[in-house]
Amino acid sequence: MNNTTGKYLNIMLKILITFFILVGAFQLNARPSHIVKTLYPTEDVVVADWDVTTVEFGADNTGMKDATVAIQAAIDSCYSHNGGTVWMPAGTYKISRTLEVRNFVTLRGDWRDPDIGSGSYGTILSAQLPAGEEGPVLLKIGYSAGVMGLTIFYPNQNAVHPIPYNYTFYIEGWVMCPAVINCTMINSFRGLGVNALNYKNAIEVGTFKNIKGTALFRGVVAGNASDVSTWENINFSGKYWAKAGKKYNCPTLSQLRDYTLQNGIAFTFGDLEWDQFYKIGCSGYKIGIQFVKGSRISFCGIFYNAQIDGCKTAVEANQLDPRWGAAFLRSTLQGIDYAVNNKSIGYLKVTDCKLSGEIFGNVRVSTHGSVKTYQEAALPKVSRLVLYNCEDVPHTIPGSTIPTEDATSAIQQILDRAGSDGGGVVYLPAGWYKICSHLTVPANVELRGCSSIPSLDGKQSYGTVLMGYEGANTPDPDGTVALVTLNGNRSGISGLRFFYPENNPAKEIKPYPFAIRGKGDRQYIVNIGMIGVFNGIDLATNQCNNHLIRKVIGTIYHNGIVIGSGKGRIEGCLTNGAKVCRVGFNIPDWASENHVFKEIIDPITRPGEQLIVIKGSSDEQLLNNFAYGSQTGITIQSGKVNIFNFGTDNLAKEGNSLRIGGGEVKAMNVMRYNGSTVSGIIAGLYNEMYIGENDARRSTL
Repeated sequence: MNNTTGKYLNIMLKILITFFILVGAFQLNARPSHIVKTLYPTEDVVVADWDVTTVEFGADNTGMKDATVAIQAAIDSCYSHNGGTVWMPAGTYKISRTLEVRNFVTLRGDWRDPDIGSGSYGTILSAQLPAGEEGPVLLKIGYSAGVMGLTIFYPNQNAVHPIPYNYTFYIEGWVMCPAVINCTMINSFRGLGVNALNYKNAIEVGTFKNIKGTALFRGVVAGNASDVSTWENINFSGKYWAKAGKKYNCPTLSQLRDYTLQNGIAFTFGDLEWDQFYKIGCSGYKIGIQFVKGSRISFCGIFYNAQIDGCKTAVEANQLDPRWGAAFLRSTLQGIDYAVNNKSIGYLKVTDCKLSGEIFGNVRVSTHGSVKTYQEAALPKVSRLVLYNCEDVPHTIPGSTIPTEDATSAIQQILDRAGSDGGGVVYLPAGWYKICSHLTVPANVELRGCSSIPSLDGKQSYGTVLMGYEGANTPDPDGTVALVTLNGNRSGISGLRFFYPENNPAKEIKPYPFAIRGKGDRQYIVNIGMIGVFNGIDLATNQCNNHLIRKVIGTIYHNGIVIGSGKGRIEGCLTNGAKVCRVGFNIPDWASENHVFKEIIDPITRPGEQLIVIKGSSDEQLLNNFAYGSQTGITIQSGKVNIFNFGTDNLAKEGNSLRIGGGEVKAMNVMRYNGSTVSGIIAGLYNEMYIGENDARRSTL
């Protein structure tokens, strides 16, 4: 073999090696979506797009090697693919600097509820960051991004002489739909911060749920938030570190209380607008809940079933809105010194609460004894854990152009296959999908987008989006076939958004059929965005018993959620005309937020939008729902309805928070600005707070 031939072969060999490396890299970077079999029970079926421990990323989960770079690489890869879920299997991950959870990405682990069971916590982040008041935060959470199922431990923390660290979870700036769900802080110094370090911009529509732990200095510090975040089942107590075991250097509970009773504040709330709180609690702090001055406004919000005990002061208000303030219903406010210490000129309403300690300031205490209890229940989900991936279905990449190829038939074929096989999850990865006709989801099948949490559009419209075209200007928008029909028991939809490209409110609003219609029992509609939808969800045409609708958020022009007979729950849903303006679909002359009242709220939502309509449910329970700029918040024609934590803002002048034509209705914790609270006869209205001229109330207790 001569030199020329040898050089040629070497060049060819290098080309082949490079080719195989590139092919391998491509395969590794492809989205390997799969269902995760978790160690601990989860409400939903966990679908992961990346796993931090795979060969591509190589995160060490023994706690021996630093895993920061590997985890961040997985997050960045997920973000570069326009969103999804990054999975962290059970184990211990050493973290040495801030993890940035990018827009439309969820970082998720295997979580054992610390109040249930014992032994391993599942997925543990060993926080070995630089200490100090101005040190790095552990997890910084972006737009439509979140963390789920993580347990945090600071191995260098000391209970007797605590070491200051910055926030474990941090959210800052104009961020919509951030989420912290199912997380434990074994021994954080500062827990969750929302605009706690910088107050320049407001976050919106946050979801904070099932957060537990020991926070030595501050549990939650939250300010400058608008458009209603929900806070559910959050608890701070020394017990979480004291009972963690020797592996976590656990101190005694008395050692922890020595510090937290002198220095700790569980909840500090600044300028939060209309936020809704359910089952938040703490024990053994200097102050349980503290209201402080904000950068834009003063706090206004409502609390149902707060549990504050063993604190020097249960509730302290340094500043509240002078026109109203905060309301507590069926709560425990037990302070060693003060139950409520209101230093502000705003008022606190306290109804059907257990109080211990002195009450100071403008506090209105009442007892009625017939306040209802919210009945929680498990989320329905499919019983067959098989994933059907729609990665080859026609779609365009978010941020590019509106799709021109119809994806309806391709998606329906996969849905039908899943149904004939007995059920499963039909998964639509991040992308924009054109739906020219309509889809039917069979029994025991879930149509799943890429988001594990609520999401909304913004400058980026990443994630999974169904773009609807069928039925424009239909003469029967309420009766025509829906874009998606849930057709059978345990049929569900989650983790995606609906958008109608030809329904630009800056030009002309066209009536369209419902986006979703139900037909079956134990159906679920969870984490759904509805952007410029004419009709939202119909569970009235067919009976849909034991349904769950949770975190449906966006702009709906006409009927939001319509419920018929049967029973079910509606949780954390919100509509606001501004959401339709904040999209990144690159459509020329789309509606601008600068003209939101002129183009959307005044001509469209105030004249005709109803967030929730009840037509005869035998037992409908509503928790933490909100309507902005609507005609009516909740319309009840008949049925038995219990409402917990509901608010309306900027209604039409003749609008109502609650419009009641019949039935047995009780409402617990209602906030309202403009319009009137109730039209019709209500069985009980507890803890009403309002600002406005129209006060046509039938019963206020």
